[in-house]
Amino acid sequence: MTKNTLFTIPNGSSLCAREREMRRIKYGKSKKHQTRISAAADIRGYVGENVKLRCTFKSSSYVTDKLTIDCKYRPPSSSCTKSIFHYQSFHYPTTAGTFLDQISWDGNAYKGDASISISNPNLMDNRTFSCAVKNLPDVHHDIPLTELTITERGFGTMLSSVALLSILVFIPSAVVIVLLLVRILKKAAGMKKRRAIRRSLGVPGR
Repeated sequence: MTKNTLFTIPNGSSLCAREREMRRIKYGKSKKHQTRISAAADIRGYVGENVKLRCTFKSSSYVTDKLTIDCKYRPPSSSCTKSIFHYQSFHYPTTAGTFLDQISWDGNAYKGDASISISNPNLMDNRTFSCAVKNLPDVHHDIPLTELTITERGFGTMLSSVALLSILVFIPSAVVIVLLLVRILKKAAGMKKRRAIRRSLGVPGR
């Protein structure tokens, strides 16, 4: 598939029947060729702030332009999934549906990174996501699920961020000021001590 080839993700269509058939075929294949896929079980994000759905994989075969990545989500109270992203040499985010204009490629297939990002998420984006990678002759077996939780940034969270920023900026400055004061005081004490010694010896001092 080249960059000029169009790929259309089904417009929110149910993939339950196809998934059941793929599972039946998948478990009938030999386990000699496997692609191990890893993803966080839970990811927390905030309304309006981009969130990355990290997904990595390891394949026993070299990555080629035949490698495919499919990201899907499961709506609440549903056992079926819907496609939101497809990759094969080029990335194809969904062109319709819930996540229209929100999904972007954030990985590197040749480095085993199949991550995507969701821009400007909202409270309605709390869903379960999956990341499937196929790199023939390897086939995927266990597809990890990620539970995304989007919440509002509360006052306490913002206050914590401000406090952390203050610590990172002001504490180093305070340490430098204290060190300078200690150095000045030590220098003044040394000069005072030298003047006292000169007076005791009858040596004129400034």
